[in-house]
Amino acid sequence: MPLDGGLKEAQLKSYAGLDVTIVITFETLFNKFEKATSQSATDYIEFWSHLDSNSIDLNVIDKLGVKIIERCKRVTDLWEQLCKINPRFPAALYLYGNYLE
Repeated sequence: MPLDGGLKEAQLKSYAGLDVTIVITFETLFNKFEKATSQSATDYIEFWSHLDSNSIDLNVIDKLGVKIIERCKRVTDLWEQLCKINPRFPAALYLYGNYLE
């Protein structure tokens, strides 16, 4: 979400009383969080697609499994950083909820 006025009123209220540098840090982390959740979902899809194929390559499955573990850790780390800054940001809560689902 850009800071160029694209924020909704509820999101602006969640920033009330915060320093501008904290807001910019949060926005940067949130963008990384969005990207990491998307990449993680893509890895899961690719993993299950390979398992569903007729010829399973264990090396590919192993590499994807390692990537999934690393991305899940990254998503969790970013989520924890976001929560330290603003644990009630609606867009982050929604995205993380969908990610966990």
